[in-house]
Amino acid sequence: MEKLEAAREEAVQKTLHAAQNEITQLRASVAVMRDQLENTCYEKDRAAQEDMAAARLRHVSATRWGTRQYLNMDRLTENLMA
Repeated sequence: MEKLEAAREEAVQKTLHAAQNEITQLRASVAVMRDQLENTCYEKDRAAQEDMAAARLRHVSATRWGTRQYLNMDRLTENLMA
């Protein structure tokens, strides 16, 4: 009877140890996946911001508004005098 209980206790300990190892590995995998996901999101956000900036620059360079506002040097001297 004691041998059976000892064997059962040993099996429980092995199973518990294996489960703890698996949980540790899963936590590490989740952390890596979370980092990859965050990096992907940041890269997508950065790419979207760069696209918006490029579109704004194309718009400004292609319209009369761009030449009136951005290339008007009188506005610079007005700001320097103030």
